[in-house]
Amino acid sequence: MEGIVFVCLLRANGDREIKNTIRSAQALAVADGTELTMKHIKTVLDVQREFREDFEGLPGLWNGMGVS
Repeated sequence: MEGIVFVCLLRANGDREIKNTIRSAQALAVADGTELTMKHIKTVLDVQREFREDFEGLPGLWNGMGVS
């Protein structure tokens, strides 16, 4: 589990995002009927990255939501 947390610390920003990443990954694991693995963490982090990339061209949206 320490390795999973370390990966989140490297790729997530702030305690809240780390917490949300772990919770989302745990939900995926439950849906798969398995224990939490690096695969679940990587899936969540990849989706978060894709989301950010999709909205990079919309700085007004990010600024209006208080997101950096």
